[in-house]
Amino acid sequence: AVSPPNYETIGPIAIQSLATLHLDIVVLGANGVDPRFGVTTTTEQEAAVGRAFAERSDQVVIAADHSKLNRNSLFQMLEWNQVDYLATDGESVSVIAGWALQAEPLITYDDAVFYHLHSEPFTRPE
Repeated sequence: AVSPPNYETIGPIAIQSLATLHLDIVVLGANGVDPRFGVTTTTEQEAAVGRAFAERSDQVVIAADHSKLNRNSLFQMLEWNQVDYLATDGESVSVIAGWALQAEPLITYDDAVFYHLHSEPFTRPE
């Protein structure tokens, strides 16, 4: 299926097309990000496609600004331990500090912050 207004492919066809891929890094958006409930989205099909991307990837980056943190949507895309990095904005710093995680900012540029959430080091694809 094709989902307007983004015209993104979702559903079984999208998941099937990912089955033969290997991705070094995947960047996924989210409607909600919370360390207790993980990464969530508003539709089951988006959640399923996000899971399929993550399963085919070595490293998972979630891109979400401060308005998505401490929020949950209906469908879980990923559990928190499946997320390697969080790309967010400067307004998120105090929220993430309150999560009492071992999240360490790797890169800070202007209003952008890139957090490392696990012990594996960030590696750029060659």
